[in-house]
Amino acid sequence: MVSLPMISHLVAAGNALRQADPLGEIGQAGACEVDVACMSTTLKQQAASAVNAVARMVFTDHGQTGLCSGTLVNDSTISSTPYFFTANHCLDNDGADVGASKAQPAAVAATINTYWFFQTSVCGQDTANNVNFVLVAGGAKLLGRGVDFDWTLVRLNNAPPAGATFAAWNASPLSAGTAAAGIHHHEGDLKKISQGTTQGFQTFDDGSSYIAMQWTQGATEPGSSGSGLFTYNPNQNYYELRGALYGGNSACDAGHQGATDVYSRLDVALPMLRQYLTPNAANPTKETLVVEYYYAGYDDYFITANQAEIQALDNGAHPGWQRTGLTFLAYSDPSVAPAGASPVCRFYVLPQAGDSHFYSADPAECAATAIKFAGTWVEESPALFYIQLPDPATGACPPNTRAIFRFLNNVNGLHHRYTAEVDVRDSIIQDRGWTQEGYGNPPSQTVMCSPIS
Repeated sequence: MVSLPMISHLVAAGNALRQADPLGEIGQAGACEVDVACMSTTLKQQAASAVNAVARMVFTDHGQTGLCSGTLVNDSTISSTPYFFTANHCLDNDGADVGASKAQPAAVAATINTYWFFQTSVCGQDTANNVNFVLVAGGAKLLGRGVDFDWTLVRLNNAPPAGATFAAWNASPLSAGTAAAGIHHHEGDLKKISQGTTQGFQTFDDGSSYIAMQWTQGATEPGSSGSGLFTYNPNQNYYELRGALYGGNSACDAGHQGATDVYSRLDVALPMLRQYLTPNAANPTKETLVVEYYYAGYDDYFITANQAEIQALDNGAHPGWQRTGLTFLAYSDPSVAPAGASPVCRFYVLPQAGDSHFYSADPAECAATAIKFAGTWVEESPALFYIQLPDPATGACPPNTRAIFRFLNNVNGLHHRYTAEVDVRDSIIQDRGWTQEGYGNPPSQTVMCSPIS
């Protein structure tokens, strides 16, 4: 059986794409928006690498065509790997039920088309005759995403065109009052630039924080989501990526000009992205990434920090398993991990008993599990990775860590899911099909504590 679950039919193809936008979005941006061709000579020179790193992103989600913006980013080894940074909500548009997205973000990533140099060559002349863009199809591989902090990193399956640049980036926290620029595709229109000043950080109920940005020139609109926020590095004379657009209230109408927008923080996302963006960086505590996968055939989740398993799953050695994009950090070596880091045991539930996996960082629970399920659950590893434990009475995690939540699927009383995302935790609770397990009291019941830096 052949299944084509997600298709979009656009109205232009072949050579026509070079002179016509198949989505018909040219000219849709608000009147206050500024073409990148209208920048001053000095700004054009300073922002050239940032401008040519930003692309319009078109994708398909449940049969609907979506628009966002994203940025091609460099890594510390200058490998030219096409890493593309955007917003989580571009790939995971399930509203409040973010716990039910399963492997859908990976499927959306596989549909990504990027439009490079989708910008006018003449200031103020926003017509197809002044645009000579390059479409790169072929989709992308989802590497990681943060639901609470709204960031996503994918790797494009096909190389960007000649002339596209890999943006520099800076993962230090931004101070209030810093001049910054947003480069994006308002309403999917030709590339624009907005300029303004950071307003510090804006925090939300899930504990996340974002860069608050106020514009003095331009604004953002739908289609700008995922676009980069850049600050100028005077020592290097170029602009550096600092985050991606989550949302906000700015627009070109009089009532919204000067309103605040919020951007994800690259300094928060980087610890989860080090293996991609800084593969040669020192790692004295030997932090390792724990990656989550989903298999629709079992409606089950699986996590692993084992690099051989990750490579096999990513390469399709076990068909059907897909990354959810969600990850958290742990430790691979107890000798350099924080004092008290506990080994995480993993049990394999044999097929006759359910064919699933169970993890615990509590040595007593590991021992009790081995006794209770002897003959049907096999301990695959007594120490798959190492991680800190919460306070057994309150469930509170140590400083500089984030809680890992564990849920038991009520339908079969066997499958478990582990997540560090507060919004995913709340979504799972609202679905009412799971029982939360761990120390403390729901919704803050915790089983492990993951490092955040």
